[in-house]
Amino acid sequence: MARIKLVEQNEATGAEKERYDELAGRNAVTNMKKGLLNDAATYDAYMAWYTSWNRLVEVIGEKDAILYAHKISTTNSCQLCSLFFISDVKGLGLDPANLVYDEKETLLARLAEQIVKDPTAVSDELIDNLASASPDRRIQARYLERSNQVIKPIPSAGGKGIRALPFGISGIWKVTGC
Repeated sequence: MARIKLVEQNEATGAEKERYDELAGRNAVTNMKKGLLNDAATYDAYMAWYTSWNRLVEVIGEKDAILYAHKISTTNSCQLCSLFFISDVKGLGLDPANLVYDEKETLLARLAEQIVKDPTAVSDELIDNLASASPDRRIQARYLERSNQVIKPIPSAGGKGIRALPFGISGIWKVTGC
């Protein structure tokens, strides 16, 4: 028995209807979004993933973002996310089972593994190497600018510190659903 009502366009009102109409206009209504459209704030929180994703792509490029997210998903053993990003990796013309990384992709893969296994243990060396591997001086500066945040634990409710990572990269880990 279904526990969450899937909202139909003719049933939606107010903010939920605005969001539904926008989705319908793009032919982008899915059952998951119909469930989320029971509440506009919940739907908006879910859709914020795209803002984070677009920023990551803007900063490191689409290929690197896809490979990074794929590594997070496979390291975390999230089958749903892994399948999603495997599809994206194939869309790049690559074989997900036989990936060959360049220097920067290798570093991003190491970062992805580290934030899944222990986000508080990201090394200064890894951040410095990521900055050096970036051909864009603005990106280098941002990695280095943010590296102090990476090495300083931020207290959390559980008592274990967490660290901020450059460009909200750690946010992609959270929004992949893993």
